Amino acid sequence: MNMSGIGKVWKVGISGGSVLEMNSIEDFKEVIIEHFRRRGCTRPQVDISEDVIKQVDLVLQDANNLLAFRIFRGIVYSAAEFRVMIDEEILRATKLTEVFDKVYIVIPDTYTDMARSVISGRILDEVGIGIIAVDEHGNVEELLVPRPTKLTRRELGKGIEEIVGDLRRRIDEIELLYNSLKTEFGVLSEKITKIERTLSMLREEVDVLKGKLSTLPTRHEIIEEIGEKTLAPVEELPSFAKNNPWLEILRKRERE
Repeated sequence: MNMSGIGKVWKVGISGGSVLEMNSIEDFKEVIIEHFRRRGCTRPQVDISEDVIKQVDLVLQDANNLLAFRIFRGIVYSAAEFRVMIDEEILRATKLTEVFDKVYIVIPDTYTDMARSVISGRILDEVGIGIIAVDEHGNVEELLVPRPTKLTRRELGKGIEEIVGDLRRRIDEIELLYNSLKTEFGVLSEKITKIERTLSMLREEVDVLKGKLSTLPTRHEIIEEIGEKTLAPVEELPSFAKNNPWLEILRKRERE
């Protein structure tokens, strides 16, 4: 009997040949539970929050991993329609990999060819998502077996811790350097302020000296003043010094 999606009736064989009508999500869950029970999976022995449980249809546990299953509810008639709906389902499943080690998307086997053509197995393998196809006879085929994400998360967590630790050390070093530079800058700032004050005082003193120097007589004026003071006019000389040629020579030398 051909199927286009969940909602129509399938007759599915389980548990050694018994038959049930596959017309509900519960029927799919029963088939999946039976399939994984044969592989040693049991009901989970860990507490899972109610918010997370609402996002999955079934949770199982093997020896090392916690498994989640989401049953594809879409009814599509083309690969294009399937691509859109399965991408949305994969996006929801990806968020669940933060909680579960493996996340399975369960589809009717009538979508198997579409799944093989539009789904990237490499990408899903990296994020820990698998694809299961269930046919009308209750046969379960794992189209894509997911790689457990627990180790990946642990490795990522360790890597992140190392990165964070390195960043913290770098921040501490930068903070120490900043404080040291801040202190040195403060000292330099004080020195610069003192130098500026000293320069200002020196400018004032230089201006004062310039003012004083501008009022001083020149060398020529000093010599003339000295000459005038030291050599009396001829009229004031005693009679024996008047018309004395040696005194005239002395005058000329003094002026020179």
